[in-house]
Amino acid sequence: MLRVSTNQCLKQAFRRQYSTLKMVPGAVVVPSISTPFPFTWLRDSCQCPSCIHPSTRQKLRESSSVPLNVQPSNEPGAVTISNDSKLVVQWDPRSEPDKQPHTSSYSFDFLKRYSNAEDLHSFHRDVDTVKWNAAEVSSSSALYVSYQDLQTPSGLLKSITQLAQYGLLFVTQVPSEKTSDQDCELQNLATIFGEIRETFYGRVWDVKNIKNSKNIAYTNLNLDLHMDLL
Repeated sequence: MLRVSTNQCLKQAFRRQYSTLKMVPGAVVVPSISTPFPFTWLRDSCQCPSCIHPSTRQKLRESSSVPLNVQPSNEPGAVTISNDSKLVVQWDPRSEPDKQPHTSSYSFDFLKRYSNAEDLHSFHRDVDTVKWNAAEVSSSSALYVSYQDLQTPSGLLKSITQLAQYGLLFVTQVPSEKTSDQDCELQNLATIFGEIRETFYGRVWDVKNIKNSKNIAYTNLNLDLHMDLL
């Protein structure tokens, strides 16, 4: 039995249909992918060593340096499919900051990855968010994590996944012996997940019941889940 992967079939179709590349205003459509790729996005996504650092894979030019009206060259074959099944674009030198010719190439896998949200989501292994109610979130096995487990790689991964999916996590057994702003364990807990952002309240502070308070946080009233935007 001969088995050919879906990607292999698509790559072969990509190669066969090179002559049917369709130019539309400001973009090129690759029939085997059927997604219009804007020239601005293609030029900004060039993977050559002068645009992407070979080892760090970081961009070497700003997206703002790409003109909104960037176009391929008017030369014949400026946009084509190479023998190794890559989309090749020769850019109009007038669109380049140094006014020199520039050629970009894009593999089938690269174009397919960015052709739709589902493929990109899968490539990045993004965690899907979960819409929940009280009963559903209560059934999550990772809703509660002990402070000790949070110190382990597996516990941290489980906790971050829980936060990414549900936006809610309870950490239990956090040491509370030290209560000063400088030494309390709350700061260590917070920095496990990210940097603490300073506010005009200070770095950390105690919520107390204060007589004639000017803020509901300093009363004995219930303080529901919320975000401080200041």
